[in-house]
Amino acid sequence: MRLAMAVLPHIGKHGRGSFVAISGIEAGQPRLPFTLGPTRLALHGFIKLLADRYGRQGVRFNAVAPGLMESAHAEFHPEWAETVPMGRVGRNEEVGRTIAFLLSEASSYITGQCLTVDGGVNRPVGN
Repeated sequence: MRLAMAVLPHIGKHGRGSFVAISGIEAGQPRLPFTLGPTRLALHGFIKLLADRYGRQGVRFNAVAPGLMESAHAEFHPEWAETVPMGRVGRNEEVGRTIAFLLSEASSYITGQCLTVDGGVNRPVGN
């Protein structure tokens, strides 16, 4: 949130801009081993407020919520990959490509969103 506030004076100078925060899937589905869920949920709310506030200035704010990723090897338990519908952990470049998309003109009508990159672990009910 501090980073978003720091870039605000600069990001919309040309009538457009994009900011992407990194969150995590435990915001949508809290799990006891990962206690940052409520903080990340607050981050999602902050992103939505910024999108509302700065959208008319051409500035977009979004977030990405990675799931079980290869970079989590320090706390990784191999059996956790079995809970992922795609049957594997995510690769860091997969999250990077999602962020690149959100920063690009290809996503010019997307703001105030949190894209989940988790191999299907957290799916909305009814979808």
